[in-house]
Amino acid sequence: MKADFSTFLIFCIGAATFVGQGINTFFPSIDLTTEELIRSYGYPVEIHDIATEDGYILSMLRIPSGKNSNRTNSKPILLMHGLTGQAENFVLNVMNNASLAFHLADNDYDVWLGNSRGNTYGRRHKYLTIDSGKFWNFSFHEIGYYDIPAKIDHILGITGHDQLEYVGHSQGGIVFFIMSSLRPQYQQKIKLASLLGPGGYENHFTNPWLLPFTLVPDELYALSQNIKVYEFPPREIFMVLPMICQNKMFRDICVMTNYLLFGNSGEFNEEMMPYVAKQVSSVSVKQLLHFAQIIASGHFRPWDYGLEENKVIYGRDAPSDYNISSISVPTAMYYSLGDNLADYKDVENMCGALQNCVRKFLMPNKKWNHVDFLFSKTAKKELYDPLIEFSEQYDS
Repeated sequence: MKADFSTFLIFCIGAATFVGQGINTFFPSIDLTTEELIRSYGYPVEIHDIATEDGYILSMLRIPSGKNSNRTNSKPILLMHGLTGQAENFVLNVMNNASLAFHLADNDYDVWLGNSRGNTYGRRHKYLTIDSGKFWNFSFHEIGYYDIPAKIDHILGITGHDQLEYVGHSQGGIVFFIMSSLRPQYQQKIKLASLLGPGGYENHFTNPWLLPFTLVPDELYALSQNIKVYEFPPREIFMVLPMICQNKMFRDICVMTNYLLFGNSGEFNEEMMPYVAKQVSSVSVKQLLHFAQIIASGHFRPWDYGLEENKVIYGRDAPSDYNISSISVPTAMYYSLGDNLADYKDVENMCGALQNCVRKFLMPNKKWNHVDFLFSKTAKKELYDPLIEFSEQYDS
């Protein structure tokens, strides 16, 4: 079956390449890596490999200064992507003159772009192979507990600072909550957290295309383990998808799919579709279904192993909820009425549960959706400028 699937993918790649002939001239940098893309716009970039306590080797990208500058900026900041994302999420919108990473670098921020285990920059381990089920036995719980602290320690060690700022999109907010509640010693290392469409509380989740997965998450997880599918979607899909989406004939289908999943706010530059498809990353099945568990249960808590295993692992019938009320880090929430993955009511409830929610910023476009935080044509004016202005005011 695997051979048949691989044959099908090879056919798709060949077909997409053929129908895409003559189209690549419109997308001259589609094949650039993230670091090559950064350099192509005149910004310096460094790659830093770090190891987590449980053996994962993750690469961070650092933009230490502004465009064509040799001076290291003075304010370290860590940017963390969401589910199926990677570091490039915060760079790509340069095509709309609205790259958050570049905008921060031009405003004296020492920008560090994080990657989570399992994505393009997090597929190595000290002793586990990428094909091993043990490699993929993680959720966003482990990303919050292991990955984010390792990044913070590395950044502060390199820069010599005592604190940094943090920006998290979607799951990037979730892992911040997990780290801060379970490893409170890291709270004092974060000066300000700015969260864009953060997940966590999911009591008002409304995405119609993803809701069916919340009906049987435990059964789906058991099935995935039985058939040895640990990563979803299969990585091979992302070899094909950019080629398909850069062809004009198929790009409309890709764009339509994007609108079906997230909604059409009028903010998306459809010419960017191949680039957006290129930087989508697969995730662990457990990571994906952990979201489904939270939505189904109404509890923001660690992975639920079932009654018997929970008693062994947690000493109780079900895992305890993450203690959000213990988080005192100054936190700014940026959210939207049109976000069908991070409902505005859940974000406001999360803000109310935190000790120190210092800002609630509702996006003015009522249709602003979940991916607009990254790829909106007006993101610089509507979001990134206000975010930086508030950060500087708060810092002063």
